[in-house]
Amino acid sequence: MKKYIIFLLFPILLLGNNDIKKSIIKIYTTHNNYNYIEPWNASTYASSGSGVIIKNKYILTNAHVVSNNTFIEVKKHGDTKKYKANVLAISHQVDLALLKVEDDYFYNKTIPLDFYKLPQIQEEVSIYGYPTGGTMLSISSGVISRIQSFRYVHSGEKFLGIQIDAAVNPGNSGGPAIINGKIAGIVMQNMPKAQNIGYLVPVPIIKHFLNDYFNDNNVDGFPEIGILTEKLENPSLRKFYNLNKNVSGLLINKVLDENSLLKEEDVLMEISGKNIENDGTINFRNDEYTDFSYYINKKQINDFLDLKILRNNKIKNIKLKLDKTLSDFLLIKSKEYDVFPRYYIYNGYIFAPLTENLIRTGKMPREITKYYGEWANKNRQDIIILLKVLATKENQGNLYLKNIVIDKINNKKIKSYKNFIKELKNNRNDFIKLETENNYKIVIKKEDKINFNLLKKYNIRNYKSYEKED
Repeated sequence: MKKYIIFLLFPILLLGNNDIKKSIIKIYTTHNNYNYIEPWNASTYASSGSGVIIKNKYILTNAHVVSNNTFIEVKKHGDTKKYKANVLAISHQVDLALLKVEDDYFYNKTIPLDFYKLPQIQEEVSIYGYPTGGTMLSISSGVISRIQSFRYVHSGEKFLGIQIDAAVNPGNSGGPAIINGKIAGIVMQNMPKAQNIGYLVPVPIIKHFLNDYFNDNNVDGFPEIGILTEKLENPSLRKFYNLNKNVSGLLINKVLDENSLLKEEDVLMEISGKNIENDGTINFRNDEYTDFSYYINKKQINDFLDLKILRNNKIKNIKLKLDKTLSDFLLIKSKEYDVFPRYYIYNGYIFAPLTENLIRTGKMPREITKYYGEWANKNRQDIIILLKVLATKENQGNLYLKNIVIDKINNKKIKSYKNFIKELKNNRNDFIKLETENNYKIVIKKEDKINFNLLKKYNIRNYKSYEKED
């Protein structure tokens, strides 16, 4: 009897595996490769990744697999034909994207996969995808090693993640990790120079992304409360603030949102009814702890978050509206994707906002990279860079100027890139005076009309980027 039961079960498991294979997709992407030093120039390159079919004929993959795309094709297991696909939704914060194929015939004989729960440590997992080194579907196996908050490479932001010991290689990105025939996570990155350490975007993060998009066909992102905190593990620090042993949490050192209900030197004790430990972690299940931001990341933009704080030795309950993402608080915005670099050329002087993309070129001097990690405020939302100067008779003597931060225009402090461009356009004086933070003066003759001959000489098609500047 036992042999008979085993014989019956074997083909059922095999069929399930074949069904999974039909849902695993190889993705071919042609990307724009932007030149942030000469922002009017761009080239292209090709890459491949993986994806998985979920309900309603959507293909789930990584954002980095399809970011900056110009053309996307997909191919399913057991088929040689490639089909055109389009990006419907993308979150660069958590490295996820949704695609759909235009031709419904593509979905014939495919079965959408459902989602698993957040797995337990040491659960066995199978990784499906198309890593480099072959054209056929690859399946590797391992176990769940760790579940905690990690920094996602694509955005640099920290979210809940799953560490696995299965082999993860380039090309696996966007493919599913499968437990019991269901998606337990999406492969997003590995650890360079380490053996068999990979990371997954877990199901709670995936579902947040999907719910965000399906709510209004727009990706608003993951909210941020806009505070800088300090752990309360040091005995002297605790005594200084008269904190007894029953008080645990985080000391708020800086409040980035000027309209926030929180204040500096508040002690953040609880979030969504959960106690915050003195090391900034929170118990999210059984004996497992992760960063307290776990409960912020469960919320959608414009949701409310319940907090308990200690202020002047009195406990207060606060309901905080979550209407901003991390990028809203940064002076140098998070790395940009899917947009051409912004620039504006005025009489041969080339200006651009300082971005993480520019800093990552490695060509910005130290006096510029120091702004990385600083916070925006109502008076300064962008850093404006003079990238370089094109040679003309009027620009003689200034041709050596490049990668300089512009602080003022016509004696006015620059608030934002949009504000700066507006001042350039609306200038009615014979000259424009620019100043650096060290009061170095740059004077530019008023531009009566766009110098297209100059642009042609340097093979520049337009005097500004494609995005509207006003």
